[in-house]
Amino acid sequence: MRLQYVPRDHHVALNSLHLHYLEWGEPSRPWLFLLHGFASNAHTWDQQADALCERFHVVALDQRGHGDSDWARDGYDQHRYIRDFAALVDALGAQRFALVGHSMGGIHAIEYAARNLARVERLAIVDIGPDMPKAPAAMPPEVRRPPEAFASVEAVYQFMQAADPAAPADVLRHRAQHAVRQGPDSKWTWKYDRLLRSPKRPVRRIASPLVVWNMLAAITCPSLVVRGERSSVLDRAQAERMAATLPSASLVEIANAGHRVMLDNHPAFLSALEGFLTGA
Repeated sequence: MRLQYVPRDHHVALNSLHLHYLEWGEPSRPWLFLLHGFASNAHTWDQQADALCERFHVVALDQRGHGDSDWARDGYDQHRYIRDFAALVDALGAQRFALVGHSMGGIHAIEYAARNLARVERLAIVDIGPDMPKAPAAMPPEVRRPPEAFASVEAVYQFMQAADPAAPADVLRHRAQHAVRQGPDSKWTWKYDRLLRSPKRPVRRIASPLVVWNMLAAITCPSLVVRGERSSVLDRAQAERMAATLPSASLVEIANAGHRVMLDNHPAFLSALEGFLTGA
């Protein structure tokens, strides 16, 4: 996967955690914040950020317990994620900005936008809705029943490829590279906190579907609902209801894409997102 720009790595101390984020583009450009999904990380947006950073000042956060941000002793309730993002926005001095969230990050983006109407200029919600499925098939393969450790990054790629054979190989290799870290025993393990998928400890409370539907109705900025044509997470009926509930929204369905829309079909996703962000 060829990228033209190298993101700038940053760590910032917020809410008793060291949070990691990536930055592209010049600070003089309009702000664009990107929130990844469950068990993912900021690098999931590398292709989109690389393409958009000549027009936007792009920031992608590793949310708590994910990527290169700290694991959180105080848990992973939804309000804690929102508080982290709000603290980052304030620390960077971003007054008004566009916000894009995928999956779990989409729910966080919805809540932040509903509570900060004056700050979010445009909102894109990628393949998630208030009524989330509970079926294991809807979860990414690295969350369902993954091996705890791998001998190499190549082994991580092979695991991902077997679980998602339709995904582009270069995208899967990029995902594999950034999804794991090497331990002192030379094994490679997932970066995200395993407590996030532990059945023994409910560490992540989220807003009820009714609350999220009400939040959607309160969001006044121009909004975009994105659905992958093959998604097992967001069906078309719910996506259409979301677009109808948001006061100023449109819906786009990306062909040849499942839940990880921006990874499955980057060109089509980028075209839709860029058109929305620029008002084209």
